[in-house]
Amino acid sequence: MEEYKIEEIILDLGSQTYTLFQITNIDEVFDAMLSLPADNVIKHDERIPYWTEIWPSAIALSRFIGDHPDLIQDKKTLELGAGLGLPSLVAARFTKQLVCSDYLEDALVFAEKNALRNGIHHIQYACIDWRNLNIGAKYDVILASDIAYERRFFEDLPGAFKSLMHEKSVVLLSEPGRHFTAAFIEELSNHFDIKSYPLPQTWRGTHFSTSVHVLTVQT
Repeated sequence: MEEYKIEEIILDLGSQTYTLFQITNIDEVFDAMLSLPADNVIKHDERIPYWTEIWPSAIALSRFIGDHPDLIQDKKTLELGAGLGLPSLVAARFTKQLVCSDYLEDALVFAEKNALRNGIHHIQYACIDWRNLNIGAKYDVILASDIAYERRFFEDLPGAFKSLMHEKSVVLLSEPGRHFTAAFIEELSNHFDIKSYPLPQTWRGTHFSTSVHVLTVQT
């Protein structure tokens, strides 16, 4: 953890304010990854440290959860690709059984630090790679904030969602309106019923056409 330079930021989500740790020397962390040997698993698997900062999709999903607590109240919940864990922090207000997951251990360390910083102690943490799921558990709600940020993940995600869902499960998927994501949402519509909610965000002076998509099992 010594290579990380850390700052605290305060996020006002309207109904609640959260204090989070995030990393300020992102370029240095990225350069360190690029300098690794080609056969290093971090470089070979292109584990780009996107998790090191807050993204507008995480803010949009967090606000959506706060505005629609009935979707998550007392539900068994899993966050995939949690990064710094903001949606999990918001979800923790409403559900007593929550697993915050990422496939990078450093991300989980920071997600837990952020939970503790906000006085949240009942979240569980798990290292999960949705490309190689073998956990057997089903969840009532799956949170997924901006996990479709590269096309290489598109093929694996529908199957991953299905393996984690039962017939009444809900996936809350947020994304910032990247042009290539439309094809992915269209592909998801072949597997799930989808309701989409535009929830634009302005973050660090930039406007994002963020949406939250609610996925349910097709009937």
